[in-house]
Amino acid sequence: MLTGNENLRQAKEYAPDLIQKQALAFLDSRKSGQPFFLFLPYILPHAELLVPDDSLFRHYKGKFAEKPYAGANYGPDAKTGGYTSQAYPRATFAAMVARLDLYVGQVIAKLKAKGLDKNTLVIFTSDNGPHIEGGADPTFFNSSGGFRGVKRDLYEGGIREPFLARWPVSLSPVAETISLVLSGICYPPSPN
Repeated sequence: MLTGNENLRQAKEYAPDLIQKQALAFLDSRKSGQPFFLFLPYILPHAELLVPDDSLFRHYKGKFAEKPYAGANYGPDAKTGGYTSQAYPRATFAAMVARLDLYVGQVIAKLKAKGLDKNTLVIFTSDNGPHIEGGADPTFFNSSGGFRGVKRDLYEGGIREPFLARWPVSLSPVAETISLVLSGICYPPSPN
């Protein structure tokens, strides 16, 4: 629970920032040769188009034609369910993706700084296609990559996801595309 948000009365704490802070602290506590597992469910981008009003958001604000989204707002009369209003849904979405990129870069940099990057398997993937809730506009950003469908559709745009793996000690750095159908529940356990 984000207690600093006073039960939806204000948007003071941002869950992805808290997740990232804890992830970097966890990596700081790791020692070379000490196996670990770290799962980072960043929730970015997500249906609630909401980001802190910081330099990252301001970088995108005003760069796109916007169609404001009217939703359920934070404040004294806040109701659970639904998504908050967003005056700049496209700028917010762009800032969410940029923030995710920043976070992943920080994790990779931390692994390198700790000397853990070469023998650490990093997987980046998603759980579903782009969404249309909360003012999101997947067509504008071509979020389905040219495929038909969005989240909850059984078309490729709703179910085909990126899957990137980085493990310098075991994987070739050559970019390779493999046409393979798999599920997130199919990751085999480590042999060690």
